[in-house]
Amino acid sequence: MDELKEKLTNWAKRYNNKDFIGNDPIQIPHKHHDDSKQDIEISAFVTAYLSFGNRTQIIKAANKVNDLMGHSPHKYVVGKQWETDFDCSNTSSFYRMVSY
Repeated sequence: MDELKEKLTNWAKRYNNKDFIGNDPIQIPHKHHDDSKQDIEISAFVTAYLSFGNRTQIIKAANKVNDLMGHSPHKYVVGKQWETDFDCSNTSSFYRMVSY
């Protein structure tokens, strides 16, 4: 049990710090304030969905979606704005295999 605790502590030190977050897609949900847990959760879900490939490209795509949502993911989802922004008849690529 002590060995597991030591490994978890080491991983936390390595990954739960500003140096790591600054170059990782996890930075996107961190842009939302703690008073908006729904925004953080939706942003994290969308970022995770886009998270395959090069980190720089993931961050770029996640920022694009965050901008599209007006930096208020919860309001965007509840307001169903995605229905017009992501029309199913539009098959052009948004990010790799993800289409509008």
